[in-house]
Amino acid sequence: TCALPICSDKTEGASEQNGVRGIAETKALLAGLPQDGTLLGKPDAPVTIHEFADLKCPACQAFEIDSQKQNVDELVRTGKANLRLHLLNIIDPNVGTSDGAKGRVAANNLVAQDKYWAFVSTNYYNQGLESDSWLTDDKLKEMATEAPGVGADAINTRETPASRKLAADAEKLASED
Repeated sequence: TCALPICSDKTEGASEQNGVRGIAETKALLAGLPQDGTLLGKPDAPVTIHEFADLKCPACQAFEIDSQKQNVDELVRTGKANLRLHLLNIIDPNVGTSDGAKGRVAANNLVAQDKYWAFVSTNYYNQGLESDSWLTDDKLKEMATEAPGVGADAINTRETPASRKLAADAEKLASED
């Protein structure tokens, strides 16, 4: 067991729709905000916040659920900043799983349709244990079915040139000093 705050269930009390948690919270987070691929908010905002996250990371989940709405409300909604999310695959290599990579591909494939943010937010409300392989095709489709504006048909877990480029760009940016 883990006594750290990041190990507690951050989704307790979240809304649930057809077995998928966080749909109302995701709608509230994104309501009225422009999305352009991985960018949330006004493209011409004076500041761009670059966030790096892993879909399987419990610390990332804690941040997304505990703090992201406040950041979005105070900075993105006011036009002071926009937010660009870069997905990394940190957990898989450290725990011997590969489903995080599949989830990142699925999310990155939603960028061109501007469905990325709804899917990523929904993912964090439905995150499994980092050491388990829980981002299965069925789980991805289940989350996408309920994620606002996404839909199961939008999920594609095959790497594409675009998803590969987004992953490479995130890795490169994350490794820069």
